[in-house]
Amino acid sequence: MKSILEAIAISWRNKMNFGGLVGQLQPLTDQHINFRVVIDFIFGPEASRNFFIHNISSKPAFTEVQSARELEAKVSGFQRGALVYCHAVNEWPVSVVMHLRRADLERGDTRATPDDYYYGLAEEIKKLLPSEDLDFHVWSSPKNIPAFDYHYWKSEDFDGYRQRGMTVHLDEKIDDNDDMLKAWVHMARADIFIMSQSSFSMVPAYMNTNCVIFPSNIDSPLENW
Repeated sequence: MKSILEAIAISWRNKMNFGGLVGQLQPLTDQHINFRVVIDFIFGPEASRNFFIHNISSKPAFTEVQSARELEAKVSGFQRGALVYCHAVNEWPVSVVMHLRRADLERGDTRATPDDYYYGLAEEIKKLLPSEDLDFHVWSSPKNIPAFDYHYWKSEDFDGYRQRGMTVHLDEKIDDNDDMLKAWVHMARADIFIMSQSSFSMVPAYMNTNCVIFPSNIDSPLENW
C-alpha cells in the first residue's frame, strides 16, 4: 500500500494518470492479509477488479457527512457499496496514536524504537495540551506470524504504556483484514500520529493531514510531518 500511495502521488505531481500495478497471483501478504480486500476498503468496492483501468470520465457519486457522529447515525441507511465522505473534525478528546514496530524485530534491533522514546513524546505532548483532553492509543504486534516461527515480544512488554493510561491494541491473529484496516483508520485520523520505522506506518502517515511525528530515518517528510 505504501508503494501504491507513493506511485499515485508521483503521478499526480507530474500530471500523469496512475495506471495501476503489476501484481502477483497470490494476493496474501506474509501475515495472510488479503490485499485485494485491502484495496477494496481503501479505494472502494470491487476496486481490486479494475485496479489496472483508469477511466477519468466515470466519477462515482458519494454521500457527504459533516462529522463522524453524523456518519454513525446514518450508517444503517447507506446502501451496500455506497461511497461516503466524512469530514475530519474534532468531536472527541485529542487522539494520540502510536505505532510500535516490534513483531519481526529482535529486541536489540535499532528499528525497534525504545519505549522511552514514546514515553518522552507523550510527556512533551502533555506539556502542550491538557492531559484530560488527550486519548492515547498504542498499536503493535508482539508476534511475527505466520512468516517465521519466532516470538521476541510478549504482551507484558507493553505494560509500561498501560500503566501510563494508554489503550494498547495488539495484533496477535492472522487472516484478519478488519483489524489491520481499523489500525490504519485510527492512525490516519489521529490528531497526533507517532510513527515507527516501518512501512506499515507510512500508509496512514500519508493519509493523515494533522500532526505526524516521524523517525529520523525518513529523508523526505511531508509538510505536516
